[in-house]
Amino acid sequence: MTDWDKVLLINLIRVLLYNIGLIFDFLKKVYLCENTKLMDVIKTIKIADIVKSPYQGRILDINFDDHEQNSIQIKELVKSIETNGLLQPVSVREIEGSYELIDGHRRVEAYKLLGKAEIKAIVTEMDERKAQIMSVVANLQRSNLNNIERAMAFRKILDQSVFGSQKDLSNAIGKDETYVGDTLNILNMDQRIIDDLVANNSVSDVRLLRLIRKSDKVDSTQKSDKQWELYQQVLNKGLDRVALQKLIKNEKQENSPLFTAEGSYRKMIVKVKEKLNPAQRIQFETLLNQKIGEVLDAVLNSETE
Repeated sequence: MTDWDKVLLINLIRVLLYNIGLIFDFLKKVYLCENTKLMDVIKTIKIADIVKSPYQGRILDINFDDHEQNSIQIKELVKSIETNGLLQPVSVREIEGSYELIDGHRRVEAYKLLGKAEIKAIVTEMDERKAQIMSVVANLQRSNLNNIERAMAFRKILDQSVFGSQKDLSNAIGKDETYVGDTLNILNMDQRIIDDLVANNSVSDVRLLRLIRKSDKVDSTQKSDKQWELYQQVLNKGLDRVALQKLIKNEKQENSPLFTAEGSYRKMIVKVKEKLNPAQRIQFETLLNQKIGEVLDAVLNSETE
């Protein structure tokens, strides 16, 4: 086998795997909508008969077509279609003699740029509710949203009861419920962090942002100097999640008191910051008993005076 044959074989395998992945992703989207039936109808339809979904961007209040990245991806898709053809049909549902686009907006736009009049489509039977959910899920999964945009989209979707709960939303987009919760809670962070994420999208790791958020609460003006300080260290030092967790732990230990004491009327529990060896523990208990005795005598004598 020549080097050219090897390169060709590798490219064919990549195309095949990509195709399988797209098909699996589509099937997952469809089956996540309970009681939605996937009709085994793949046919060529006229692009002129395709109409945009009324839910395209409306639920999220985001105009996806305005994103510069979206335009770049469509141009890249045009090149891919010219080379490999259409790897996955678009998804539509038939309504009143036309086809409402459920999934495949970029593919349709790429076909228009190529001057094509027809495109292969999977015609799916679904009601208005399922069409709404499918459109929202498709937008969330394919759009290059930053963390703040995604958090705002999640909040609006839940507020409008598109999904009944965070769990339903997480299942629909193929993420765990913790991810959805962490993303939503970004909106509760220091306002300076939110502003920077909007402007620069500097941190994409929602778990890392959770560590910053849980380090301190924001005040009534939605500010926390502690959160902002940690965020700046992440940016300036390039800290990952593990490094940040270690930093927070060390700072917590440094700022913690040497010991704490708590208890009820007749019982006291003392916790020390440092771990003591057996000899130190015996000495500590001896001195502590002595001092407690002195303090107790002083307290009792002051009550009798």
